[in-house]
Amino acid sequence: DLKFRYSPKNLIRVQNLIQKINSTTKTNQLFELMVQLDITIGLNLPICFNIQSSFTDANFCIVHLETGGLGLPDRDYYFLDSKKSIRENYKQFISNYAQAFGIKLDPKEIFNLEKKIAFPISAPVFFI
Repeated sequence: DLKFRYSPKNLIRVQNLIQKINSTTKTNQLFELMVQLDITIGLNLPICFNIQSSFTDANFCIVHLETGGLGLPDRDYYFLDSKKSIRENYKQFISNYAQAFGIKLDPKEIFNLEKKIAFPISAPVFFI
């Protein structure tokens, strides 16, 4: 329901979340906040945390770190020349989104961070 999503109460929640993120001054604080947001509200982050069985011993559970939510659909969108216009539109989207929530950020920095995260990800495989 769009009325619920864009209610003043939810806008305040988003602004409080942004304040928490902006108040972090150390890497470990940001990491702890990311874990908390991933576990408590399932926020789509560049890094996901999962608890699963160990690869070597199924009797033990361990924390798995995985690449998570990138803004673009897959790795190719960050690197292929044919996706350049999509990348430019995405950077503009980041800028517009930040302005809508009163966040000061550099869309190029956000994009470049996502690009670094996307680099080691395998290219999509299509089956015929």
